[in-house]
Formats: sequence, C-alpha cells, structure tokens
Amino acid sequence: MNTNFRLSKWDTLGPQLILEEAGGVMTDIYGKTLNYEQPDLRWKHSIVAANNTTILNQILEVSKQVVLE
Repeated sequence: MNTNFRLSKWDTLGPQLILEEAGGVMTDIYGKTLNYEQPDLRWKHSIVAANNTTILNQILEVSKQVVLE
C-alpha cells in the first residue's frame, strides 16, 4: 500500500503493467481500477498492489479497519 498522495500516473503505469503481466493486481484503496484517463496527473487515493486478488481483498479489508476509519 502506498499512502503517498504525491504519487502520479507515471509512477504506477509501468509497475502496474509488470505486476499484472505476472498475475498481480493494483487498485486504489477502495478497490477501484486505476483510471489513467482522469484529467488529474496525481492519484487522489492511496494505491494498493498485490500478487493476486485474494491478497488484495485481505489488504483492502484491513485498510478499511485501520486507514479509512
């Protein structure tokens, strides 16, 4: 999980491509797909990356309890 709010699209595009080609997944902290067509260059929410959706869902569940509350 990256909680750096200065993270930009170019910081995630390459790593996301590599991660997804290896079977992983990257979303925002709410589990939403990263939208590279949005006008802002910076991400508005924290980014979460995991090697599979099971791990991602576990991270998102913990983040709801710790970060979002």
